[in-house]
Amino acid sequence: MPDLLVEIGTEEIPAGYLRGAVEALAEGLRRECAAAGLGTPDVRGDSTPRRLALLARGIPATQPGSEKLVRGPTRDAAYDAGGNPTPVAQKFAAAQGVPVSALEVRETPKGAYVHAMRREGGAATLSLLPGMLERALAAVVSPKSMRWGPPGVRFARPIRSLLALFGADVVPATLAGVRASGEARGHRFLAPGPVRMGGADWEEYREKLRAARVVVETAERVRLVRGAVEASLARDGGAFTREALAEEVANLLEWPTPVEGTYDEAYLALPDAILEAAMVHHQRYFPVRGRDGKLRARFVAFADRGGDAAGEVRAGNERVLRARLSDARFFFEGDRKKPLAARVEGLREMGVQPDLGSLRDRADRVARLATRLASSPRAPAAVRALAPARIERAAQLAKADLLTEVVGEFPELQGVMGEIYARLDGEPEEVAVSIRDHYQPRAAKDPLPATPLGLLLALADRAMALAEGFALGREPTGAGDAFGLRRAAYGLLRLLREGLGAGKVSGIVHAAVAELPAGKARSAGEAKKPAIAAFLADRLSQAALDAGHPHDLVRAVIASGADEPADVFARLEALRRLAAEPGWPGLVEVVDRTKRILPKDWKPRLEMPAGLALPEEQVLQRAFDGCRGEVQRLLDARDYVPAARLYRDSLAAPVHEFFAKVFVNDPDPAVRENRLTLLSRVNRLFSERVADLALVEGVVGGAAATRSAGATA
Repeated sequence: MPDLLVEIGTEEIPAGYLRGAVEALAEGLRRECAAAGLGTPDVRGDSTPRRLALLARGIPATQPGSEKLVRGPTRDAAYDAGGNPTPVAQKFAAAQGVPVSALEVRETPKGAYVHAMRREGGAATLSLLPGMLERALAAVVSPKSMRWGPPGVRFARPIRSLLALFGADVVPATLAGVRASGEARGHRFLAPGPVRMGGADWEEYREKLRAARVVVETAERVRLVRGAVEASLARDGGAFTREALAEEVANLLEWPTPVEGTYDEAYLALPDAILEAAMVHHQRYFPVRGRDGKLRARFVAFADRGGDAAGEVRAGNERVLRARLSDARFFFEGDRKKPLAARVEGLREMGVQPDLGSLRDRADRVARLATRLASSPRAPAAVRALAPARIERAAQLAKADLLTEVVGEFPELQGVMGEIYARLDGEPEEVAVSIRDHYQPRAAKDPLPATPLGLLLALADRAMALAEGFALGREPTGAGDAFGLRRAAYGLLRLLREGLGAGKVSGIVHAAVAELPAGKARSAGEAKKPAIAAFLADRLSQAALDAGHPHDLVRAVIASGADEPADVFARLEALRRLAAEPGWPGLVEVVDRTKRILPKDWKPRLEMPAGLALPEEQVLQRAFDGCRGEVQRLLDARDYVPAARLYRDSLAAPVHEFFAKVFVNDPDPAVRENRLTLLSRVNRLFSERVADLALVEGVVGGAAATRSAGATA
């Protein structure tokens, strides 16, 4: 089987687009191959800022053929009285691509019909690839696409060249008006000419492009970047810590060339956060720290050129950084003329929203909400011990650094500069730290706030964001979430589960809505409380799936309640343990059979049933009465594994015997009601507190195997 090598040469693609574009292109090619009957090839992909490259192995040279029997017109319509084919038969044969002589008459239950054996597939793969590549490219969606060239073409950047080889043959494809060839392009400055390939060979492609000053493989460029930075750090004994920056820089360059520079040591008097923001976030430079952890007045930058013998690139980088740091020092010194607390009232002019007020009003709401949450008996002792005055002070200062010049220049430092300025102003240490902490977690893998006050503010801030967003009708729709409510929801759930280790979603939502301004906003918030709870339940379900829990267990647990994130994960972990035990099918069977026999519109009675006459009924009731108290005690203590084992061991055999010998849907309404009530109580003891195991899939001897029995018992 020949290999397929494709390189789409483009103008500069943003670094953040590359990985997604390559993965989407590879997946699109796999999908196209499967649809064409060519199997699922092994596809590897890689990229540089100016090219997306794929190599596919395992594509057959010819599409597999097949035969299909197609029924046509009736015999009487296809042939005249003399047995000669009519125009109807001739048209049918032409449509199926067979001669009229190949038609045959077959008897069917509806009479005699003409049939044709039509051959499908069997085309040369080379002839199919142009359409396949075009459709695979069209499926690549970038955060922002451009329109250019032929009408209808959309891609992250204009396409300028196309290498497409199937074995030694050039694929006769045209993408975005660019015709395929057997040539790639070298580095745009260092080797801009064509690079001819002898065939679809990745090693040849990689080595020939390296000779043309292009390092095709991202991982290799990352290694080159990291190695150069580590060599520079080694002189001062520093350790490499910038993995994300190394990958970003590698996706900005085709031929990474390190350039070391320096800056005036006087700038080291600025906070490290400002220096690093100027270097890392604005210039993509690597700061240099020594063994002692302190910054040195050096940096490592990278250029996409062969060298810097004249020092021009180094001088240019130093000049740009010097201007950045000069501005930063000016802004920092200006900010220090006014304490952070003096900026709080300025928040009245920021973020003004109809029905909600300003950021200053919001700070008061967050303070009240945080104070209210801190007084909850379910809050950790360290949170309950926080003084209300300390909470109010931290909430008021939390957003004040948005009015500073440094944050205006370096938005990524919001919270960080608030902590720095608060500490310099002599604010209590925990207040200063909480200003930075309350933004955590910003992303899924970020650490949680390190202090009780920061944890409390982070929780209140996200709960208030959700209440305000839904009250204003800003719920996320589809992939859109302009106000970051999904991020706020995931953060709130993590704070409840991992930070507090307890807490109910409903209580926090209720408290946040209660702090909205009286009138339209609060009325809208009250109406949206169920929607907020459902939104958080969806996010909690997704968080559990992301953590690796099976989808049917997640669904079963969420069905039994999603109000306490920590408890949801505790129940999931318990079920994962139970599912590995031999008795798991028996546990599923008890819950599943007692659930599926209940009519959908049936309302359970709270009292125990009376008049159970059959021995199997009485045995099941005694078993239920005997284990109920201890099971409830274990569930109250959240000892889910022993509770489930006791429930299963006590009830599995009686339930099985009950369904084997008792007709549940007795014609006598009173008898039927008693039996349904007993089964409902058995079911609800577990399914209302732990999980609705009727939603678990594929359990041998459990749900999947017993549904018909439960439905007809």
